[in-house]
Amino acid sequence: MTRVPAPLALLIAVVSGAFIAVQARLNGELGARLGDGFTAAAISFGGGLIILTVGLALSRTGRRGLSTVAGAVRRREMPWWTVLGGCAGAFLVLSQGLTAATLGVALFTVAVVAGQTASGLVLDRIGFGPGGVVGFSVQRVLGAVVALIAVGVAVSGELGGSIPSACSSCRCSPGSGSAGSRRSTAA
Repeated sequence: MTRVPAPLALLIAVVSGAFIAVQARLNGELGARLGDGFTAAAISFGGGLIILTVGLALSRTGRRGLSTVAGAVRRREMPWWTVLGGCAGAFLVLSQGLTAATLGVALFTVAVVAGQTASGLVLDRIGFGPGGVVGFSVQRVLGAVVALIAVGVAVSGELGGSIPSACSSCRCSPGSGSAGSRRSTAA
């Protein structure tokens, strides 16, 4: 298998993340307008299926790849569950159609990243990923904790709470010091 150089892989992942945010916006809006996130997900996946089907039909390597995978699964050289990644993608698209209009794209994305981060650490640790077992490191665990704290901060206002006190002392950005001292004029 050819590996993509790490800098290019990171760039691709960032661009993919940007597209996921756009996709969340589109699917959330479609779900809200239809009043049905399931139909929005079917339309989104249906469009993707059409594009992929045409692409595979026109691509000799794509057709060969499908044949190779089908044969490997039949011969039990490849576990059947390895072809189920689309199910997770379908759930992501469905969740966009059901929740992105309610949460907003940013909050939806932060929550998705938190779930990916936490499960990614566990999957790497147990060796479920294609790279085998990847142990915990201070940097990986600290990064996951920061991501989960970001979710807590992001959702606190949406769920009627306030920023947790441990985070309220983290005044790192310009102007954030005045945000905590603002008084409410509501009686």
